[in-house]
Amino acid sequence: MAIGKVIRVIRKHNGLSQREFAGMVGISQTSLALLETSKTFPRDETILKMAEVFDTHPLLIKIAGIGLQLYEEREKTFRTAFPDFNERALALILRR
Repeated sequence: MAIGKVIRVIRKHNGLSQREFAGMVGISQTSLALLETSKTFPRDETILKMAEVFDTHPLLIKIAGIGLQLYEEREKTFRTAFPDFNERALALILRR
């Protein structure tokens, strides 16, 4: 469930504390902490609200999470096939 790591990276990139971001999304800080540490998985409504806050498409958050999970599971193979996947995925989400 690497989507939690993606959410944390984007939140930090935007300079938001867990408390601030959780309030913007309409969840508790505890719930956000559980999401970011992959102890729970975000509901679709939560991802949709996060995408609104980050001004991105919700599928990009999900795809980045899937890509990161694949990367972590098969790091060497994935890195060889897609050497700059993480940077490109984050660039899409962050609109660099």
